[in-house]
Amino acid sequence: MATTPQRDNKRTRFDNSASDQSSAPPLASFKDVVQNHCASLQPALRDILINSATIQFLPHMDTANKKERAVTRMESEAAYVPRSVKLHCKLHCTKLTTQDAEYANLEATLSNSARTFEQAAKATIVQATKLDVKVHRTAAKRVFCEALYKASKAYITLNDLDLQQIHKYANTIMDRHHEEITPIFELPDFITKEHLKANYTQFTSATEPLPNPFLPPDILPRANNNNLPLGNQAVVAPAANLNPYHNAAAAAQNQNVNRHIEDTLAHIWRSIRTCFLDAWTAYLRQQKDNDNALRMKKMSTELLTNEATAATAMQIDQEAALPPATLATLIQREVLKATAPLKGTIRGLETQLKNSQRGLPGASLKPQRPGKGGRGRGGGGRGRGRGNPNAGRAPRQDGPQAAESANASNRDSQGTNTNASRDRSNNKRSNSSNAGNKRKHRSGRKRN
Repeated sequence: MATTPQRDNKRTRFDNSASDQSSAPPLASFKDVVQNHCASLQPALRDILINSATIQFLPHMDTANKKERAVTRMESEAAYVPRSVKLHCKLHCTKLTTQDAEYANLEATLSNSARTFEQAAKATIVQATKLDVKVHRTAAKRVFCEALYKASKAYITLNDLDLQQIHKYANTIMDRHHEEITPIFELPDFITKEHLKANYTQFTSATEPLPNPFLPPDILPRANNNNLPLGNQAVVAPAANLNPYHNAAAAAQNQNVNRHIEDTLAHIWRSIRTCFLDAWTAYLRQQKDNDNALRMKKMSTELLTNEATAATAMQIDQEAALPPATLATLIQREVLKATAPLKGTIRGLETQLKNSQRGLPGASLKPQRPGKGGRGRGGGGRGRGRGNPNAGRAPRQDGPQAAESANASNRDSQGTNTNASRDRSNNKRSNSSNAGNKRKHRSGRKRN
């Protein structure tokens, strides 16, 4: 049964902001080289190399590289001032004072003083940044020497060789490949083979003088045992006073030992070169590619902007002038479009002004809508709420009709008040008579 291939739903960007190989971070390039080399090594050796290269060596070299780029920018751009020392000085005076002739001289003096301070502070920052570069590269140099010692010890242990000759293996690596090691640090006191060996002795447990290095494999078979340095006598055939059979066997054994030593030296150097030298070269290459990509992007953006500006200017120049009537219509349309959001605000303000002037000529006389379910005057429902107190009232009238209706309402209210007072007095008399009858009835009961 065939399975349906899964679709890759990851969206990909095709514009200028899409990430590609030329915009990868340099740190990732360094780590990729180290990880690819250490993938097939023993776990213990892999941990040693990855820890030394990516966790200890890379941060120091990365910081030193960034600081050096900052120094290059500050020294090449005279107008560039670091943000930490940039001053924004300004005289705060009244408008009348700024019109005085002496004010311009004082402002120029303040500006010159600020520029002088910025340049002096910039020179100090350059010196401090150079010191930062030197310190971090020295720390990276120490990590490299320690990594050379650890890698030599690890490979000697894996190949079952003599652990007493760790410094001899390291000295052989430094003696053969010092011209490839020292240039990456760019330090004046770390250039020659002697500088490298002195730093190795300083940062490790080695003592001076270091053991003599192994001779190259093309010299060992033809060498005489008495003329070789002390470090190579153990791996060379003995004196030729034995019979030919023993001489041949000893030569074959020494050749195997020499081959084993050379293989170990090759493994040590391959790991050191890949995890430190090749990885740092990949870092610098990726950084250069990123700089070139950024430069090309800026150039293309500038070219496109200039072309668009020129095309627009040419199109404007080629177009004929608009007639006055068309231009006036266009202006009116743009004004209406710009003032359209303000119409609602203006209408609301006009309504508010009319409602605040009720009773005056021109004010709105439209009654308000009755409330929903109010209990108060004008309320039409049984729900909560007072309702609209003005609901059900007649519209306000002006002139003689208003005066006549006002007098009529006053007479009605006076008559209503008189009737109400009579009703209250009658109620009081009836209540008092009822109370007297009740007292007489109770007193008659007591006698009986």
